[in-house]
Amino acid sequence: MKASRIDTQAKNILSAYWLAKAATEHINYVWSDKHLIHDGMMKEAIRQALPKLNYFIKNVENTFIEANIKDQYMDSQREFIYEMIDNIWENEN
Repeated sequence: MKASRIDTQAKNILSAYWLAKAATEHINYVWSDKHLIHDGMMKEAIRQALPKLNYFIKNVENTFIEANIKDQYMDSQREFIYEMIDNIWENEN
């Protein structure tokens, strides 16, 4: 695989990683008030999603730690993803 494609894949994985981290955080907030969710299918989807997201997150962290990916780059991706989420919340109103 060409180096540019590998770099693109690495960036895509890191973006997916930070989206998964953000999703996990938000789903945990929802799950903390699961008694408010009346749709059984939604409860089941959340119940199944959390372990799968955590599995993905842990594997990405282990892979990139082994590859010595700089924390700065990972943090910049985190800032970008959370900024996108903030923009979604701001545009709701």
